[in-house]
Amino acid sequence: MTQKARLLIVDDEPKNIHLLSNVFADDYDISAAISGAQALRLLEHNNDIELILLDVMMPEMDGHALFAKLRANPATADIPVVFVTDRADPDSEILSLKAGAVDYIHKPIHVGIARIRVEQQLALSRQKKSLQQLLRERTLEQHRLSNIIEGTASGTWEWEVASDRLFINQHFASMLGISPQELKTYTMAQWTARVHKDDQALCAQALRAWVRQGNTLHSETLRLQHAQGHWVWVQIRGSRMDDTTSQAVRVFGTQADMSALVQAKVADAANRAKSEFLSRMSHELRTPLNAILGFGKLMSLDEGLTASQLDYLNEILQAGRHLLGLVNEVLDLHQIEAGRMTVEVKDLLLAPLAQDNVDLLEPLALAAGVSLHMNIAPDTVVRADPKRLSQVLINLVSNAVKYNREGGFVRLESAHLADGRVQITVVDNGLGISDTAQAMIFQPFERGDADDTPVQGTGLGLTLTRKLVDLMDGEIGFESQDGQGSRFWVVLNAGKL
Repeated sequence: MTQKARLLIVDDEPKNIHLLSNVFADDYDISAAISGAQALRLLEHNNDIELILLDVMMPEMDGHALFAKLRANPATADIPVVFVTDRADPDSEILSLKAGAVDYIHKPIHVGIARIRVEQQLALSRQKKSLQQLLRERTLEQHRLSNIIEGTASGTWEWEVASDRLFINQHFASMLGISPQELKTYTMAQWTARVHKDDQALCAQALRAWVRQGNTLHSETLRLQHAQGHWVWVQIRGSRMDDTTSQAVRVFGTQADMSALVQAKVADAANRAKSEFLSRMSHELRTPLNAILGFGKLMSLDEGLTASQLDYLNEILQAGRHLLGLVNEVLDLHQIEAGRMTVEVKDLLLAPLAQDNVDLLEPLALAAGVSLHMNIAPDTVVRADPKRLSQVLINLVSNAVKYNREGGFVRLESAHLADGRVQITVVDNGLGISDTAQAMIFQPFERGDADDTPVQGTGLGLTLTRKLVDLMDGEIGFESQDGQGSRFWVVLNAGKL
């Protein structure tokens, strides 16, 4: 049985403590104090308080004074505090939020709103603690990996962006046959000149990532030409070092020969750790997200809400759905990569399934001013998993709608190929995809040109779509012209009914 979270209610009015206790007693363990001094004494002996509901107007030590003492004490500084008060003036609320309070509940208390706000703040607090723990673990892991790299004789480098100087160690130089004379004045331009022509886009992507993405570690696998003329596959990793104005002044990293067994093991372990982390965090996020969306939907049914409150609530719901969609996609992707996702491939009529998905997306198309058409023969039969094929069609058609233009069109079509298979095609006359973005369109978390649009997305949809198609023994591909539209196609085995 999951242990209940403990709340501390601080209010000089016993009737208010009684009221709040009744609101939260079913879901939480409650502690109470009738003064700031009593609250401080209680906290000295209780380290399991997860959230404090604090009255502002109290004699001797008011809520703001108590809050300042809590923040000054490292043992209580991170406990989230929600002020509860009958003061309705904005200045009081602004003062509290600026001081670091996580939320503000007005009296008389609306039970539903109070419950949701407490649930949300507890969920955020727990996520923060989880991420802090992860950061500590990752810092230790970074030290461990640094020692491993030192022992594996990997090449190390440091790029001084302003001057383009590239400071490299002897292991780095030996991988590419760089002479000791070149070592003294080597530049990033000299290094990029060695990159294979087919890897130039990946190289440019790596350089952009190192300069733009803060201290995020970014890696690419490239072919570099050795001084003797042959090509060397290397894994290049880099991360930016910022100055106080957050401008990139240096980028540092490692270069490893992919033939080095230990480097392959380190990379494999890092990928497994990333996958496990995403899976665990996704499961942990799902529960509070569903609660937020559920209670948000209930709140939207309240006829007493003002137009402004409804707008705020819709923003919460929209953000929650977006994040839940990301979580679900991450979980699906993890299941596929771990080999735990199974598909039930069977013969099915394509037209009814496709029509259901078109009907589902029709409101999205109408809102975007995009016409949606379907041309699939009623007797077309394919071999596929109905649920996963729906997921594929929804991803492709919704992308075609979202990255379109007002007055544009999207067509969902099918045709029988000469080899007996069935090709499903999604055609649009939307924004299209640039040549640079096309090279990484199926890469996870890569949105290409979409990063420059207001359209929300996770960068996982097409990655997941391709893997689902692979699971159904199919093929996926696309053609696109920047500014003119795209044509995505999926080929599946034909079935019989």
